Amino acid sequence: STYKSNFFYKCSCIEFFYLAELIQHFISTETNNISKRYFWINESLTWSRAQNYCRVNYTDLVSIKNETENQEIMKNAKNFPFWIGLFNNPWKWSDGGNSKFQNWRDEQPDNFHQLEKCVAFSQSNWNDDQCSSQNYFLCYNSKSSILLYCM
Repeated sequence: STYKSNFFYKCSCIEFFYLAELIQHFISTETNNISKRYFWINESLTWSRAQNYCRVNYTDLVSIKNETENQEIMKNAKNFPFWIGLFNNPWKWSDGGNSKFQNWRDEQPDNFHQLEKCVAFSQSNWNDDQCSSQNYFLCYNSKSSILLYCM
């Protein structure tokens, strides 16, 4: 088993999962996630198809950890609304990160008819929406390139 990121580390399969969690925590707590690069996708997809697209081509749907990132993401938006990586009340980020930052539109989230489990960025704040709706979306790509595998 190995961990590789300009270093070589042998580990057991059990250590692998702990190490993966540790690395994910390190990446998500990097200095305000400045290392992220954002990519506007000018195609309307459902939330899950957008998530899959981002994971295949970049890292994931964008996550927003603080007001600085929120402002940066608004600058990268070409149209509204667009999907972000927040989903599934109780709300969690698609990339596994955790954040207390929230930017809900007034009277949101409302989970209208118990059908709104995904989140779209709309103008300057967030709105829960049906995951089957089709929206543009914003992906991010982390500069950190870490490969973990267990053999």
